[in-house]
Formats: sequence, structure tokens, C-alpha cells
Amino acid sequence: MALERENNLWKKSEDDILKMGVMKYGINKWNKVASLLKRTALECKERYENYILSDDNWTEEDIKKLLEISKHLKPQWGLIGKIMNKNDQICYERYIGAVYKPLDVTKHNELNAPTDEYITEEVKCAYNRIKKRINRKHRKNKLQNVKKNYK
Repeated sequence: MALERENNLWKKSEDDILKMGVMKYGINKWNKVASLLKRTALECKERYENYILSDDNWTEEDIKKLLEISKHLKPQWGLIGKIMNKNDQICYERYIGAVYKPLDVTKHNELNAPTDEYITEEVKCAYNRIKKRINRKHRKNKLQNVKKNYK
């Protein structure tokens, strides 16, 4: 039997191992699949059936249907999941992914200096101010982490 876990959330790596285990042993060999993870056979079976299978087979038509149903029943994801014949959490995640497209955000450590010769001195000064703030914030967070470790 798998060890008791404090946090029962699944990681992406566990999902990948679960998929590989099902490919190797088949759908009805949950004890063998579970032996690859620190999970029970029932947990593996439910995760595969309720999450992985319902996540893989979405068509454009399914997404349009989801958006249409959610106009009328939006906060009731359990009911939407039953109508769509999919997991309610998957329906919610698909809805969020379809409505709110991922934004391309530059991370702080990826901030590049302005290099174009036509950029004004004002832009270069603004860049330097932002870079200093980021470095200060990073040092402050690092210092707070060190203080937490020694309390």
C-alpha cells in the first residue's frame, strides 16, 4: 500500500509516470501502475479516468460547447462537467484557458538593456531604475529567507 501523503495533489511528473505505467501494463493493472508511484491503485485509476482521459480528447467543437454551456451555468462546474461528460475541474481549466489566453510576460531576470542607438537617455535611465529596484527586491527577499531559516 502507498505511504500516507500530507498533500494529496498530483504533480505533472506523477501524471507522466501514470501515463507510462498504463502504456506498459494496461488499463486494468492498477496495482502494477501504483507500484511506480506512492499512490494506491484506486487513486491511480480515478486519476487516469477522471483527469487524464478527459483532458486529452478535446475538440474545437467541445470547447465551443463548453463556452456556450458556461454562459448559462458558469459557477456550476460540477453540472457543466456532467453535461460535457468530463471532469468538472478539467472543464473549469479548459474554460479559463479558452477565455483568458496566457499572457507573454517577461520575467524580472530576463529584462534586457535597451540597445537601439535611437533610444533616448530617458529610456535608458528608466531601465536602470527598474533594474536597481529588481535587484533591491531580490536582495531583500533573500535576506528575509535567511532570517526565517535562523529563527
